[in-house]
Amino acid sequence: MKPSFAPYLLSDWYSSQCDGDREHEFGVRLETLDNAGWRLRIDPVGTDVESQRMPRSEEDLGPGRWLWTSADGESYEASCDVRSLEALLAAFRTVRRLSISTRGLMDFCTGARWVNLSGSNGMTTTRNGAGSRSGHR
Repeated sequence: MKPSFAPYLLSDWYSSQCDGDREHEFGVRLETLDNAGWRLRIDPVGTDVESQRMPRSEEDLGPGRWLWTSADGESYEASCDVRSLEALLAAFRTVRRLSISTRGLMDFCTGARWVNLSGSNGMTTTRNGAGSRSGHR
């Protein structure tokens, strides 16, 4: 199994936001769900992703696998099935890229797929370039 970059993205971001005060009031929470899944909650107040908005996205990652993400400007939340923790952690990269980008179309890697976040056509593109319909609702 090759090492994952996903935990480092979140860890590096969080450590760069710590200023001696902010971390006492705002933070990152990773918890388990009662349906055998994970939930990530991030308080972005005072960070580079504060006020970032992203409509709720529901991704079908395969049989029994799913990922939901959303950002309302005051919080970032993501949840996933028990086997998709890496995808959940990698999804935070989307908010980071949106916060430093002026382009409307962002792509990010979720495991074996590249996902188009524009939502314009509901297509996902795999690493080999083949397109397929996603599980967006």
